[in-house]
Amino acid sequence: MINRKYYFVGCYLPPLKLEGKPEMEFAEVEETLALNLAVADKQQIVEFKQFIDIFNLRRFWQKRPLDDRGNLSQQQIEAALEAKDFLPDYVLEFLQKNSGAEEYLANFPFLLTAFFQQARTGFLAHFFQWERKLRLVLLCLRAKQLQRDLTAELQYEDPQDPFVAFLLAQKDMETLEVPKEYEPLKNLYLAEQNHPLPLLKAFWEYRFAKIEDMVRNSPFSIDSILGYLALLLMAEDWQKQDSSRGKEIIDSLI
Repeated sequence: MINRKYYFVGCYLPPLKLEGKPEMEFAEVEETLALNLAVADKQQIVEFKQFIDIFNLRRFWQKRPLDDRGNLSQQQIEAALEAKDFLPDYVLEFLQKNSGAEEYLANFPFLLTAFFQQARTGFLAHFFQWERKLRLVLLCLRAKQLQRDLTAELQYEDPQDPFVAFLLAQKDMETLEVPKEYEPLKNLYLAEQNHPLPLLKAFWEYRFAKIEDMVRNSPFSIDSILGYLALLLMAEDWQKQDSSRGKEIIDSLI
């Protein structure tokens, strides 16, 4: 793999803070990247944005407005779903196994699990592996709070996966133990679990700092650019939040 250095892009993109309004919107950043990245690195941007596409499928089935930062517009999603084509193989498999919006939504965790199982390299591999585990921890913490069965909550995960097996082993325990790396996440969840907006803020601050750490030692690289896009998504989303939507957003994460 060629490790290209993007000094102009790295210097041109303004710094980000979670609570500060970004100086450049996502679409503006994309225009800059389209003019300056190599073809192979542009494809990594497409792969990163497939994460948005997956959740846009759920929004489409819920009849909610789509996130316009994905690869596919509403018209393109409609056409792809009608033709059952032009989508990743794991999505097409999901569509074959299910029928209609109600089934698609009920089994959406299967689709999300399939997304995380796709082979990747570099930042995308690290980021999506970490994102998957973070969401599983959050899912299990919420399940314990609501006294839900962990076996049912993790039904689409591979029980032979060591991380999943560790969580499932605690299905009959009153509280959840987590790997040391996720202790800060557990502590902030327990501290704010009944206060949706503070919980969302604490969770995003934790996530924001972790992503910054992922790319700290790879400046001017495609990895740092992908990390920047992940941070920009959160910074933009934070500007739209209010107390009435805090619980809805936390629920959507798991």
